[in-house]
Amino acid sequence: MTEKDGTILPIINMFAIFSAIVIVIIFIYVIISKASDRRFIKLKIRRSTSRREIKYWKRELRYLYICGIPVLGKYFQRMKDRND
Repeated sequence: MTEKDGTILPIINMFAIFSAIVIVIIFIYVIISKASDRRFIKLKIRRSTSRREIKYWKRELRYLYICGIPVLGKYFQRMKDRND
């Protein structure tokens, strides 16, 4: 397989398309897997009676959003485990 054969470019294109599909699938999986947790926390925010409770649930919602980012999620998970 050399560049003269013209096979390198199609292989690179196939790899790029495959990579894009995998990234989209992972993104959709993260969004769907966090949807029920997000709904639960938003319900708790609406039902909260005190400012302290609202602040707590908003912090949890922010943490949930951050954990959806693959690189940052692992870092924040370790920090939260240390604080608990």
